[in-house]
Amino acid sequence: SSLNKARHLETPPIPDSQIFDIPYLYTRTIKNEEFLCADKFIKKKTRILLFASNEQLKMLFQNSIVLMDGTFSTCPKLFGQVFTIHSIKYEQSFICGIGLLPDRKKSTYRFVFEELKGLAVRMNLVFSPSTIITDFEPSLAETIISEFPSSNHIGCYFNFTQAVYRQMQHLGLSIGYCSDESIRMTCRKRMALTLLPSSVLLKCFEDLYESVLLTSSSALDSLKPLFEYYEN
Repeated sequence: SSLNKARHLETPPIPDSQIFDIPYLYTRTIKNEEFLCADKFIKKKTRILLFASNEQLKMLFQNSIVLMDGTFSTCPKLFGQVFTIHSIKYEQSFICGIGLLPDRKKSTYRFVFEELKGLAVRMNLVFSPSTIITDFEPSLAETIISEFPSSNHIGCYFNFTQAVYRQMQHLGLSIGYCSDESIRMTCRKRMALTLLPSSVLLKCFEDLYESVLLTSSSALDSLKPLFEYYEN
């Protein structure tokens, strides 16, 4: 359409390598404040871009609960993931930073966190959240533990239930989950265990597992590998 053609004329060409200049307009906010807060090559042809306004950074550094996640379906082809950082304020999640990262390596995450800590120092603040919520990606979790030893790292419940259902599919339980009420309720109870206080979690898990073992049902027998998956 004519609108798309007009937009195309005003849009810079998409680069075909990581060696490119970012137009000045894309480094500023709508208020003409700095938005590109980090642009570095950590290795040859391995570039990291971090975007956040001063207002977003201030919110991030001053709040105690931080959420982190990566997405891949909307990531530019020259990068490995779009990494987003959010904080909780007024019981709402606000995005506080966007990173274009080359991969999911621990060294990459370490660079991001060290860069954010440096930005906090320059603002006379400290980036040390009390709680960090992420998915269950091993390299991200290990980096968080090493970079934020005093923070409480929590796995996201949504990602947890997704992982459970993927394991159910792997074990061939998805059909039974949809058609058998006993299988469905047992699986849901198992997923809900993570919402209990840690002081009673193990006891409730054992009680639920014992109820499966004591029930003479071929349907529930098929759940034993799922409980073994949890134990491991």
